Amino acid sequence: MSASQTQAQKAAIFVPANGARGYAPLNIFGDLVTVKLSGKDTGGAYAVMENVTQPKAGPPLHVHHREDEGFFVIEGDYIFEARASASRRTPVISYGCRAICPIRFKT
Repeated sequence: MSASQTQAQKAAIFVPANGARGYAPLNIFGDLVTVKLSGKDTGGAYAVMENVTQPKAGPPLHVHHREDEGFFVIEGDYIFEARASASRRTPVISYGCRAICPIRFKT
């Protein structure tokens, strides 16, 4: 662990409710993505982003090979197209729910 990682992990970072730590919002595949904390803020440990996704939209199907991905739904429902089991069930998460997609998740 580098000195910058150790320092970043020890420092408290406060982000205003509608704040973005100085990063301009991004348009990624039609989603409005606001970076709340970047890897630079956390010494590369993690990043936190807020996504606003239009109905029946979202990122294309993809796989992460280096990082886990987590979700917390603040409004509406989100459908995950994932091979969560042999039946290939598609999980739906709603307001207040969380989903974690670890890199060991098999697709």
